[in-house]
Amino acid sequence: MANENCCIAVYDGLDRVMAAAQALQGGINNVSVVSCCSGESGGVGYFCAHGRHVFRGETAEFWNAVCGRDRATAVLWMATLGMIIIVGPFAGVFLTVMEEGQASPPPSPLGEALHRINVPRDSIVHYEAALQSAHSLLVALGSEDEVAQAHELLAEGSARDMAIHLG
Repeated sequence: MANENCCIAVYDGLDRVMAAAQALQGGINNVSVVSCCSGESGGVGYFCAHGRHVFRGETAEFWNAVCGRDRATAVLWMATLGMIIIVGPFAGVFLTVMEEGQASPPPSPLGEALHRINVPRDSIVHYEAALQSAHSLLVALGSEDEVAQAHELLAEGSARDMAIHLG
């Protein structure tokens, strides 16, 4: 794939993910957010009509703001993680995995999508565990220089964990 390098940061809350996404705004274009929504007491609803994405529920403000930046969105249910929302270019990688089916035995289709952006298998397990623990991922795709820049900008924030994966 064209963007085979990535910087992935793990965050405790959606407010921290939003702050990180805003820190990257203007400098890094290929930013995605991945989050598990199963722990929400009020639930979250997703609607798409006339090319417009609309979320409802306690985190609707966050998801509507993120979708306002990027229309590539995947909302799905996975037995191991519950409801997953992916917004940004990584949603396209995930969709490709779903369309092609899994060629190798990753932990999940999400794991296969992470593997396609050169995340090693042991890190995939780590990121899926983070999602199961109600953390969110911010994924920046790009050239070596772009992901290094993303890492530098995100290092100033409140990421719980962060790594660069190069192809």
